[in-house]
Amino acid sequence: MTKTFPSPIRTVEGITEYQLDNGLKVLLFPDTSAQNLTVNLTYLVGSRHEGRGEAGMAHLLEHLLFKGTPLYPNPKAALEDHGATYNATTSFDRTNYFGTFSSTDENLEFALKLEADRMVNSWIRQEDLDAEMTVVRNEFEMGENNPLHVLHHQMFSAAYRWHNYGKATIGNRSDIERVAIKNLKAFYQHYYQPDNAVLIVAGNFKMAKAQEWILQYFGSLPKPTRELDKTYTEEPTQDGPRTVKLLRVGELAEAAVAYHIPAASHPDFAAIMVLSDVLSDEPSGLLYQSLVQSGLASRLFEMHYALKEPGLFMVFARATEDDKAALILDKMQDHLENLSAAELTVERIERAKARILLNFKTTLRSSTSLCLSLSESISQGDYRLFFFTRDQVKTITVDDVLRVATNYFITSNRTSGLFMPISEPKRALIPSTPEVDSLLDGYSGSEEIHPGEEFLATPENIDAHTKRGVLAGTIKTAFISKSTRAQGNLAKLIFRFGDEKTLLGKRNSLRLIRHWLRRGTKDLDFEQVQARLNQLQSELYFYTPYLGVLMVDIGSYLQPLQEVLALTADLVRNPRFSPEEFVLVQQRELANLKAARSDPMQLAMHELNRLKHPFEPTSIHYLPSIDERIAQLKTLSWEEVRQDYQELYGANHLEAAIIGDFDPSVASTLEAGFGTWKSPVDYNRISIPYVPALAELRSLHTPDKQMAVVAMGANLALRDDDPHYPALLMANYIFGESMKSRLVLRLREQEGLSYGAGSTLNVSHYDSAADLTLYAMCATHKADHALKLMQEEYQRWLDAGVSAQELSEGKQSYQLYFNNLLANDGYLLDTLGYMMDVNRNFGFYAQLLKQIEQLKTEDIQKALEIFLKPATVAVVKAGDFKD
Repeated sequence: MTKTFPSPIRTVEGITEYQLDNGLKVLLFPDTSAQNLTVNLTYLVGSRHEGRGEAGMAHLLEHLLFKGTPLYPNPKAALEDHGATYNATTSFDRTNYFGTFSSTDENLEFALKLEADRMVNSWIRQEDLDAEMTVVRNEFEMGENNPLHVLHHQMFSAAYRWHNYGKATIGNRSDIERVAIKNLKAFYQHYYQPDNAVLIVAGNFKMAKAQEWILQYFGSLPKPTRELDKTYTEEPTQDGPRTVKLLRVGELAEAAVAYHIPAASHPDFAAIMVLSDVLSDEPSGLLYQSLVQSGLASRLFEMHYALKEPGLFMVFARATEDDKAALILDKMQDHLENLSAAELTVERIERAKARILLNFKTTLRSSTSLCLSLSESISQGDYRLFFFTRDQVKTITVDDVLRVATNYFITSNRTSGLFMPISEPKRALIPSTPEVDSLLDGYSGSEEIHPGEEFLATPENIDAHTKRGVLAGTIKTAFISKSTRAQGNLAKLIFRFGDEKTLLGKRNSLRLIRHWLRRGTKDLDFEQVQARLNQLQSELYFYTPYLGVLMVDIGSYLQPLQEVLALTADLVRNPRFSPEEFVLVQQRELANLKAARSDPMQLAMHELNRLKHPFEPTSIHYLPSIDERIAQLKTLSWEEVRQDYQELYGANHLEAAIIGDFDPSVASTLEAGFGTWKSPVDYNRISIPYVPALAELRSLHTPDKQMAVVAMGANLALRDDDPHYPALLMANYIFGESMKSRLVLRLREQEGLSYGAGSTLNVSHYDSAADLTLYAMCATHKADHALKLMQEEYQRWLDAGVSAQELSEGKQSYQLYFNNLLANDGYLLDTLGYMMDVNRNFGFYAQLLKQIEQLKTEDIQKALEIFLKPATVAVVKAGDFKD
């Protein structure tokens, strides 16, 4: 037992490492600029450590650690009561449990006490296993619904014939269903011990308190007497190409290739990261240009597995037509295995390095994100690999990239896949995993990170720090100036244009324009735009959440914000709109729609929305079916979409919100960039009328999909300033939004039917037209039963409302949950954006919280009686139903 907190072992870029006498490693990472704290516990056990017949055991055990201990009989409820955002994940080399909380001493102590307790005191009971079994099976079935997901697993299995990386972490059905509780308990007792774990505490916390409670709760755990055996299976060098062909129902063919690569700790891995980016980046990637820009594929992405032991590099491409998949596969294989020095130019390599280093920098901005990234590095051998790999990327040359391509992208090292001898053996010898301690001896990082400032995230303080104004008579602004970690900035631009007459029939056109705008200006093509953003270490996203609204999200650092805003102005005011890019955008949108036709979740939610919005086809509010959207999209021409842009877009009504370390001159940049850009038509927001949902049940057949979706929906004549809104908000939180909600408890915890269930209440800031959605995922043969239980809970909710205990616990949980939201700059940015349009400040939320605190059970009952008891209910189910 550790009696005093140990002295530091080392400090690397603000992270200090310790080790207790019982073997537990501790990383403390204080960040006073954060409003939250994160506690992460990583166990060095994953699917790689499972034995024969134990496939999926590590993941199943992850679920059972949420089933309780004598001290915490319901960990989920305890976490919920502390307003935590929490989860756990299992991978090949590790399992981790993490929670993000508001920064209070109480939350810190609770998180540490909970993790220390369930490390050694979890029940691991047969009754819990029985209850959770169907939930895990449902999660398994969810993956089986996705042909790409299945192809990925089967290629891994083909590539690894002996090593456990060839087994999917989720496991296989028979092992999941037949695992003995004694085996699970033995696995738990063997691996869930302090000498096999690394504890990370990151964010805004007091070091002295953290050390005190770590010592109290973890230091008291005895050091195990057993010894951990190292896994020793090595995958033999592959001696010939392997092929997987998957035949399943789906909309579009996929082609894929995979090659064995070294472990994440090997020096070659940084060069592989750079090579991956050079190949797949949109639009400059070599494979992207040869496959997507040529029209053969609608999308392409790569995955390079950074693992403790040698992993895989994979590339996937979706064919625009099924008969092109084999050709795509041939072209991918030929290009990868014959990369030339002429293609791997210095310019390409440096652009790729800049993009990768931007990702590292983005992670470093957030102590929570860094905390979770370090968990991966820990599983690879040491947390310092995160920083070491970043520094290795900085040194990569063209020769390094060409060398790894030549060494590993060879025919005998390939596994190919479709979702549809050699005379001289040539084999890739995968290097051994380095000795990490020796590799990192003396390494202490290379960069200093600006810590940011403390900022109290309350409605009152947020309003006090928000500077609002109007530029050029039409640009509303809301700025919060504060020093953030790594001196970052977030910005949001909201353009509003058109009216019911001018926007009628333009839905598909506007969806294409949002992609098209991002793909170049009159002076810069798409690749040059990407290069400019990489140079500025910035990110830019365009999206259209509503008809007649274009939003742009920006992430940047210090002074480049002005330059990114100027680039954004150039993109939206002077778009390139080339016919070639139009074809790419149109094909991608068509591919996404075709894929949605066989996905139960997307299909069910789309059809439910159609039932909740039963407007005539001539109405601007009409929601076309997926097949109708595909037909309409095919008829759109380049000229028509370009004309829609010219006739509608402008900055007559623009809101700009910025949070971070920006220079005040951004106001001048906004005014110069957008102040004179005017739409040819007036803007008048499209009002959404309240209409009852159609009281129908629609059953949708999705062949070869093991997971089904059931959903219900109703409409309410409600706006968010209605006196009954707080009651309905809390009623839904208790019924289906919280992880302790009735739907979750009934369908997941008690019945074990669903991996995911809940409800959402969508309430407008503008119109008295709200809607409620209930949903659950389940096995296809359990769909009717799940729907019956959902309907029972809904009726019980309407008839009896909520209990006094539910309301009391819900109020406390929601307050903590909302405090967590306020500490998130992304949430603040989104909220600032909409509030400018409705002339609100955060005082609205302060008042809302007060109203929630004053709620009584009869208030909720009354609101349910007024708004939901009379409401008609639409019902949808989607799955592979046989009758």
